[in-house]
Amino acid sequence: MKSTNKVISFFIVAGLLIIGCGKPPEVLIDYGRITLQAGSVVILRDGLKNPAAIGDLVYKDDIIITEKSSLCDIQLSDNIIRLKEQSKVRLMEIFKDTIKSKEKMKIYLILGKIFTKAKKLTKEYNFNIYTPTAVVGVRGTEFLVENDERRTRVYTKSGTVHVKVNMPEDKSLISKIEDLNSEVEVGTKEEIIIEKKDYNKAVKNIRQKAEKPSISEDEKILLKKQLKGIVTKKVLKKPDPQIAGEFNSMVKVKRASEKSLTGIVNIASQPEGAKIIINNIFSGYTPVSKVLEAGKKYEIKFILPEYEEYKVEIILKKKEIKNIKKNFSKEEGIESSLVPEDNKIKSWTVKKDVNVKGDFILQNGILCFAQEDGKIKAYKKRKLLWEHDTKHLINSSALYYKGKVFIGGNDEIIKSIDINNGNVIWERKVGSLLYSKPIISGGKLYVGTAAGLFYALKPKTGKILWQYKTGSGIFVTPVVDRRRVYFCTENNNVIALNKETGKMRWKKDTGSKVVSSSPSIHKDRIYFGNYKGAVLCLNKKNGALVWKKYLIGRILAPVIIAKSYRKSMLYVGTVQGHFYGINCGTGKVLWHKNLNSEITSRAVVVRKKVYVGLKNGELYTLKRRSGETLGKIKLNAGINSLSLSGSMVLAGTDKGIYQVK
Repeated sequence: MKSTNKVISFFIVAGLLIIGCGKPPEVLIDYGRITLQAGSVVILRDGLKNPAAIGDLVYKDDIIITEKSSLCDIQLSDNIIRLKEQSKVRLMEIFKDTIKSKEKMKIYLILGKIFTKAKKLTKEYNFNIYTPTAVVGVRGTEFLVENDERRTRVYTKSGTVHVKVNMPEDKSLISKIEDLNSEVEVGTKEEIIIEKKDYNKAVKNIRQKAEKPSISEDEKILLKKQLKGIVTKKVLKKPDPQIAGEFNSMVKVKRASEKSLTGIVNIASQPEGAKIIINNIFSGYTPVSKVLEAGKKYEIKFILPEYEEYKVEIILKKKEIKNIKKNFSKEEGIESSLVPEDNKIKSWTVKKDVNVKGDFILQNGILCFAQEDGKIKAYKKRKLLWEHDTKHLINSSALYYKGKVFIGGNDEIIKSIDINNGNVIWERKVGSLLYSKPIISGGKLYVGTAAGLFYALKPKTGKILWQYKTGSGIFVTPVVDRRRVYFCTENNNVIALNKETGKMRWKKDTGSKVVSSSPSIHKDRIYFGNYKGAVLCLNKKNGALVWKKYLIGRILAPVIIAKSYRKSMLYVGTVQGHFYGINCGTGKVLWHKNLNSEITSRAVVVRKKVYVGLKNGELYTLKRRSGETLGKIKLNAGINSLSLSGSMVLAGTDKGIYQVK
């Protein structure tokens, strides 16, 4: 019998430790498995579409889509669901602790039909299916959930499910009506239907009532009656034989067989926080544990800022557990000078004695940035790779796209530079100073000037495709969606142009100039801050005001959106040192921190944390949801910019660049 401590022989990178197998420890189960696939089924993960096949593993936040004449069975622990044709679901949560006997499964049915065979659950086991209008709680049963543009339908073949109305996640609303939203029990051969038109009417009425300081008991009775009234329940005398046939064909894979098909890989790095890519799919930041198919080749990439990318290939045996650790050496990256041990976050000096105002580029081990004195520099492995001197001040940030760096400055020229050698590929005179960072979308480069001209250029040649004259300076970075490009001007306006032709679609007066608070887009809305200290949310289709919230102090920093499936948040700071977490949907301030120093740079969100840089050199780490302070360090100069690379944050100051973990 071969030793289980044998090192992988077919592929190894210097400095990578691969520790052999041992007795598998108890692990948390955080995956499901596709046990049946017919037709065209797609797994959408981290924005990438992957064709699904029998045996594929699925994880939290994966979206599974079945096309016409297709279906898919997914086993989640001892439960199994079937997606019928033209269905779309998101796996909100997959969690099972075999030691503590806890289990939690959450599935969001965006569109289509789900057949579910759920095991009998105890108090410690939760299985819920969500639709836009309903929450279905399962206690061991066979049932169908169907959701389309008109309604949600729940039918129980056997057992019992509990259904309640899925209310919007608004804390002020929920606290007032949570005792009104009672569950409806749906037993064997029963079904309930929630019509969306009735749901929308009820929610609108409840929101109007909730705006009052309090709701009277009579009003509560009426609201409770209205909520119950939108749930229509009836008993079916004869069950649909086609539905019964679907449940009978759903076969669960035995757990012993399931275990024999997989192995476990535990991936670590020193330092921690390396981005892990498995077979070109993002799999988290180290440390990472993944269940992988046995007998299949996997390529694992380690990506850590300021270090060379590393790869290793593995093939797991059945029931095998393998530990892989990559030790990044000092020679491969930056010198470290750690701050005192009592700090909860740490920083490394990347480069001293440089004055950096804008964002950084970090690609393939190359760190590139522009200094205020007009010099553009690129470093690799702590050594200067190239330098380009524009001989004019630079007040904008550089953009990276397909091996090129795009940047403009006070020489009134926007340039395309090869990131590998610093050679200028093309230059384009635009007739005015450039403060706006360019962006590229749909094969066009967009940039605005201080004279109020907005350009669309060809990224390969710099050829002007069209231009638009606003009559006022543009100092912010534009944003783009599928149809329009949006930007703010100094004379109080937000402008939306057709991205293909440059024709104006709408213009909105915001009531104050927008100097450097670059806008952000989320769903059908656009967000930005102005000089009077207001954050505005507009409908991006027509510029109509959705909400407006005044904060303490002028807003010069860009607004940042942290997207979430249920509730997204907006983060922004003011020059008076106040930092806010705001509900994107309603404009309600969810939390607020007075950090006592000027904030002009964008915040950076990394998973459950938000980093905030101050002009006094302090850098805070806050909890994204609550604003609770997790850590603070003091750099040697005021922070002008924060940039994100993988899980690392780069801070630019007047005296150097720092990498923060």
